[in-house]
Amino acid sequence: MKFNELSNEEIVFTSILYRDMLMAYENVIEAGGLEHVMESPLGKVHIFKELTPEDKDKLESSEKLKLLRSVVGKLQPIVDLILDVNPEMESELETVLFGDKDGEENENL
Repeated sequence: MKFNELSNEEIVFTSILYRDMLMAYENVIEAGGLEHVMESPLGKVHIFKELTPEDKDKLESSEKLKLLRSVVGKLQPIVDLILDVNPEMESELETVLFGDKDGEENENL
């Protein structure tokens, strides 16, 4: 089945990308800032940029976040139907997008 020329795989792929982006935004809001960990010759370096209350409010009410929530919510019932027929598709596409569970990057990228 295709919706507006998107294959089932493309719909699930898009849903995974948007869901991941939404989780990243929600994690930043929940943590109250951005965290980045870098490896250096001296060990791991943790960098944290705290959100001001104004920045947090601005992020929570941003049009981008509202649209992400809306799109993810609307895609999910369609994705659920697709995955009912092909349950392994989600994990296969997550591997394509993010690498395997051991942190190995996928060579198809």
